[in-house]
Amino acid sequence: MAKESVLSIEEKQSIKIEEFIFHIIIQEEEEPRYLDAVTISEEQKAFFRDRLIDVSQGNQFVFSDKENSLTYKSCKSIIEDRKENFLQSSKSLTADFKSRHSKNTSNGVFITALAKISGDRNLIFLVKLDHKKV
Repeated sequence: MAKESVLSIEEKQSIKIEEFIFHIIIQEEEEPRYLDAVTISEEQKAFFRDRLIDVSQGNQFVFSDKENSLTYKSCKSIIEDRKENFLQSSKSLTADFKSRHSKNTSNGVFITALAKISGDRNLIFLVKLDHKKV
């Protein structure tokens, strides 16, 4: 269920990336190309933080059927123990996204990011960035 974003300007500006990875989606390939780690510089971290701020303008989702939602379970797993569960959960989330958009998504990357807001609130960002020549 989508609802209007409730993040204030101050909260958006306080976003701090704690964990970050992306996996590559190629439309013609059955499975995503999974990465085991992504190292980003401070400049790249600032770039991706700005993208998270951009997407935080849109919809925030509330899960009405938590018991049966793979997305909810994967995100909860990250929050509960990010060091143990982040990589595998990011792969599960990417595979689920790819399976649901197999015919209507373009090539690009699917980002999973754990961020802190205002120093103590955890949010999971799931973002698909398309690969397009400009």
